[in-house]
Amino acid sequence: AIEEVISQLAEELPRDTLLLITADHGLIDAVPDYLDEHPALGRMLLRPPVVEARAAALYVHTHERPFFQEAFMEAFGDRYRLLTARQLLTGGLLGTPSQAFRPGIEAFVGDFFAIALGTGALYPSRDRCHIIGMHGGLTIQEMQVPLIALHI
Repeated sequence: AIEEVISQLAEELPRDTLLLITADHGLIDAVPDYLDEHPALGRMLLRPPVVEARAAALYVHTHERPFFQEAFMEAFGDRYRLLTARQLLTGGLLGTPSQAFRPGIEAFVGDFFAIALGTGALYPSRDRCHIIGMHGGLTIQEMQVPLIALHI
């Protein structure tokens, strides 16, 4: 269907037009990780993870923050890159540190931010897991997208 639409568009465009086609992200088949299988870690959280299952903002009880990173790594090993909010905002993943971010962004990135390195996706429980094809991680398939250039 997409190819048909592109073909029709190409026929309607004036000659000597450059048509560029790309995507905003790639996609992989994710393998869920369930927080309810790690109750001690789950109790450290103020709420379920937010943003994306493969790029999750984690809000942690204040008294648990010194212990959270170790508990997270014990539960999930090296499946995710776990960053503090400060590391996320200054590390370049959301743009260069010299760029101005939206005021109040700190409230939206949590205390920690977990980004999938492989196929993992963080879900609170099995009943909250409904999608397999996902994006938001640091795999090549998600970060590199094709660029199709058609000279008409």
